[in-house]
Amino acid sequence: MDWTAMIPTGLITLREGVEAALVVGIVLAYLNKAGQSQLNRWVYGGITRRITREWVHWPA
Repeated sequence: MDWTAMIPTGLITLREGVEAALVVGIVLAYLNKAGQSQLNRWVYGGITRRITREWVHWPA
């Protein structure tokens, strides 16, 4: 097994995860600042749906 390919792949995955968290944080902060915090549940619902779809469609 070649472990040298694992490091760049892991770093890219980490970077994408941090970027996604940053975008979600910005959206939630904007909704709270705009007085629309009741819409936060839609953001969390979208996150949950996306994660669930990834697990369901994970190649076996």
